[in-house]
Order: sequence, then C-alpha cells, then structure tokens
Amino acid sequence: MIAGLNPNAAREQDGKAKDHTAAKAKDEPNETEVKAKFRQQASKAVIKVLDRYRKSDCKFGKITNSGDFKHLARKITHHIVKKELAAAEDAKKPPSFDEDVKHKAKNFVKAYMKKLGPVYVRKPNEKD
Repeated sequence: MIAGLNPNAAREQDGKAKDHTAAKAKDEPNETEVKAKFRQQASKAVIKVLDRYRKSDCKFGKITNSGDFKHLARKITHHIVKKELAAAEDAKKPPSFDEDVKHKAKNFVKAYMKKLGPVYVRKPNEKD
C-alpha cells in the first residue's frame, strides 16, 4: 500500500492536531469566559458599593427593599460592563477589572444614587 493513500494515517494525523489545539485552548480562556469573569467581578464590586445604601443612616439614595436592590445591582452592573467592554474593544485589549475600573464603578454608583434623592423608588415601568 502506498503511504500517501492510507486512510488511517490521515485520521491519526488529524487526531494529533486536534489534541494539540485542545490543549492550547485549555491554557487560554476564550472571549466568553473573559467577559463572564469580568461581569462577575463588576457585579461583586457594585453589590459591595450598593450595600451601604441599604443602611438606615443612609442620607441619599436609600434602598428600602431587596427587589429594588437586585434591580439596581443588575442595572448598574450591566451599564458598567457594557461601557468597559466597549472601551476594551476600542483599545483592542481584553477587559480586566483592575483598581481603575473599580474606582470608576464606585464613583458612578455614588453619583447615580445621589441624583435619585433621599429614597430610591423604582419607576413602575422598569422591569427586573
């Protein structure tokens, strides 16, 4: 049999190439995993900052119930992730939740809650 016509040889070579590609893919996280990790980190930071607005001594933007807290956490996290992912894409680099982003998120939450008045009241047309 001619070596170039052996169908099993082609399968063996393809199998080796796939194993090599799979090993490489495991080492490097894909874009979806990077975005998911970024979203998780942003969510944790937003929740940590928003938590102070649930306390009774809060002077502005007081959150009075868990439903409103969850709604705000989702809304603000989504906004921050959207903006930071767009900025990372423009800079052609993967998103990273570093101290700079954490600081911007904290300032954004503070400014947003300040403009809401003494107590946060969700608008009736806003869904979860």
